[in-house]
Amino acid sequence: MADKKYYWLKLKEDFFEEKQIKYLRNLPDGDKLVIAYLKMQLKSLRTEGFIKYDSILPSNEEELAMILDEDINIIKLMLGALLKTKAIEILDDGSFYMIAMQDLIGKEGESAERVRKFREKKKQEEIKMLQCNGDVTKCNTEIEKDIDIEKELKKEIAEITKSYEENIGIITPAVAETLYSYLDNMNCEMILKAIKISAINNKRNMAYIKGILNDWNKKGYKVLADIQEEVKEKKNKNNYQNYEQRNITNFDDFYAN
Repeated sequence: MADKKYYWLKLKEDFFEEKQIKYLRNLPDGDKLVIAYLKMQLKSLRTEGFIKYDSILPSNEEELAMILDEDINIIKLMLGALLKTKAIEILDDGSFYMIAMQDLIGKEGESAERVRKFREKKKQEEIKMLQCNGDVTKCNTEIEKDIDIEKELKKEIAEITKSYEENIGIITPAVAETLYSYLDNMNCEMILKAIKISAINNKRNMAYIKGILNDWNKKGYKVLADIQEEVKEKKNKNNYQNYEQRNITNFDDFYAN
């Protein structure tokens, strides 16, 4: 049975004192604008601030009006005000990003795997503490190793975050967690390479990056050398059909160091 997750919107006690809300309320139909803004926030809870434009209707404004069940004129006025106060961003594909949502989202419910990992970590810490009593030198060495590993992990996470935001766009917590999870099975450079391929092919979305990384995972690739070996074999066989289907026509260039 899948874990249930519960989300809620955390409104501050000075909600009506915020500049965005004051600005909205001072406009014609101000109260309706505030309600529409709240509905927009609630609609983006599960997606952590994003409302995707699926091009069902000719414009993202019309589609948002349909989603929120609000008058199109109210939506247009609200969006203009929110853009002016920098409360939202409109992405290249027409989707909306609620900038302040990360501080307003409450979540409850974590996966069993995360709980298990937490318990395992605590258990390992207890074992190390017991070992410390018998061998202080060994214990200190292990602690230093853990610190080095943690530093390296933070460095890799920073590199992945920077690469994603420079090549793809704003990285959300959900996207970040997905990208970082690949570090369990492969080298950081491979994740950076997948992001680069996505950008070069103008496929700037997480689904495309996941497709590349999942493909490498399935093949058991863990370091760039594994990919380069495949490139060598493909070149020898003069068979690029699979990669052409993925719109990667200059495959060698992408993986060359």
